[in-house]
Amino acid sequence: MSLMQEMGNRALKLGISRSVQMDVTYRCSERCVHCYLDHDDPGEMTTAEIKGILDQLAEAGVFFQIFSGGEVFMRMDFFELVEYARSLMFSVKVKTNAFMVGEEQADRLAAAHIDAVQVSIYSHRPEVHDTITLVPRSLERSVAGIRRLRERGVKVILANVLMRGNFQDYVGVKALAQELGAEFTIDPTITPMMDGDRSILSLGIEQDELRQVFRDEGLVGNVDEFCTPPKGPMEEADGMDTLPCSAGHTSLLHLALW
Repeated sequence: MSLMQEMGNRALKLGISRSVQMDVTYRCSERCVHCYLDHDDPGEMTTAEIKGILDQLAEAGVFFQIFSGGEVFMRMDFFELVEYARSLMFSVKVKTNAFMVGEEQADRLAAAHIDAVQVSIYSHRPEVHDTITLVPRSLERSVAGIRRLRERGVKVILANVLMRGNFQDYVGVKALAQELGAEFTIDPTITPMMDGDRSILSLGIEQDELRQVFRDEGLVGNVDEFCTPPKGPMEEADGMDTLPCSAGHTSLLHLALW
């Protein structure tokens, strides 16, 4: 059993959340067609309020802290929050579009010794990626930020959200990740808007297409092994994060592949 599995099992038995994601802002520099957030919502916690929550999470025994948005770099205090979380000994992951990751930002993220930076890349083709983000040259700018991070040894994960308009491009995004020295993950979930609007669910791929992706040996390796339901103490919890791989089987919701 790996250390991560042991930690997960122990956290489950103790009723402790092993990982917490905090959306520190709804503001964003992109306008992705599938985004569930209200970017015009002005409600945002103060620096002190977020630090107070981090204190409580540390006391509760949470180990992994994920900072997300919106776009985290829209907050002027973002590095203060990251450095405070690290001072509490959290293992920190950052989700960003990497638009605002210049030389200074890359230096500070590397100096903070964060666990990873996850960047959403919807396609290796600019015409597809930029159509989803609704921002011209967004792929170019994200890739530039990723390169700066990798030059400093920061672990980067390319996250590919599968939709009708891009699901055939996951092979190209995986190849881009390999070129950049980054990891690769896919996510087939589309979430309803925060106000309950479910219209964006129409962007999601069909079950047959999803099975096609999760039975691609070039992506998952041994299909039978990949589609086998989880076993052991984490079985019930893992089962909550699964999707159909084939009739009577399940597959992991997220893939972390080189």
